[in-house]
Amino acid sequence: MTIVILGLLHYSLHIGDVMKRPLSYLLITIGLLAGTLGCSSGKRLPSTTDTISKDKDAEARKEKIVYYKPTNFPAAELWARPAENEIPLISAHRGKPELDEYVENSLEAIAKLIESGSFILELDIAKSKDGVLFLFHDDELDRLTRNSGPANARTWAELDTMRLLDERGRLSKSTIPSLDEALTLAKGKAMFTLDRKQDVPLKEISAAVTQLNMQTDVALILYDIDDFIEWANQETVGPISHEAPNVLVVEQLAQRCRELYKRVGISPFREEGMYPNSGFVGVGLPNEKILAVAKTLGIKTTVGTFGDLDQRAEVTKGQTYRDLVEAGVSIIATNKPLLAHKALYGK
Repeated sequence: MTIVILGLLHYSLHIGDVMKRPLSYLLITIGLLAGTLGCSSGKRLPSTTDTISKDKDAEARKEKIVYYKPTNFPAAELWARPAENEIPLISAHRGKPELDEYVENSLEAIAKLIESGSFILELDIAKSKDGVLFLFHDDELDRLTRNSGPANARTWAELDTMRLLDERGRLSKSTIPSLDEALTLAKGKAMFTLDRKQDVPLKEISAAVTQLNMQTDVALILYDIDDFIEWANQETVGPISHEAPNVLVVEQLAQRCRELYKRVGISPFREEGMYPNSGFVGVGLPNEKILAVAKTLGIKTTVGTFGDLDQRAEVTKGQTYRDLVEAGVSIIATNKPLLAHKALYGK
């Protein structure tokens, strides 16, 4: 803008001289002045009208975002996929918000998620040397504590006092919690998927859940047919999340679940014909055919967005999560639950 003003001033002061010059000189001067003013079609500065138009376009795009409202959260019915008006759910991987100061599978992280909104808490269950179920992902203590060796080789008295390291490797105020502590803290405020270590019997997890009368709040994660058989042999059958790598597995598990829920399911699933199972269709962009088949069978679908999709969601300000829901995904399992919550629920 400064160049334009100076150009005009210079032209005004010397207009008398210009009038005395040849016509060709006058044309050159006018051409230079036009270039200075930005008359080139490729360099036109945006006008006020352009800015207003862009603002309106941005507002129009913003108004197109559809936010979901899980008003009856938590509720047993949310495990079963309805034919219409499904509410997408967000599963916080390892029960942790994407904030450095919070440690995975800790009471403080769980409390922060509860405070922040409606979440499924995906928690990892291990078993101490003396039989106490506790929250811990790794087999070894090294990454998350200042101790070493197998976590299941320690007694609960030892584990209970171990302070956990945060994302930056600093000693946090969090200690390893028991499963009972975690469930009690979040009872009536969250839903759960529990991922057990290989040496933890499903019946022991179910017993802990039943003791707190939380059978309809907690889904167990199953990986293969052996897990399914172990789960099916329990006295009551609650919600599950199982691997769903292809359409055949989805159809087979759907049929088995229908039979089991009718026979040994828990209220309200047995009485109302609800089959609360979620098929985990993998990490990354899901198979559209699996999503379509699962929808016809009433099965919820879970997609892991860890890594690439979470990074893409951060760049798109959550649009990636909305796109997945639009494609038919029921549960977003993510390392960025706060971002997903804002993208889907608007807060």
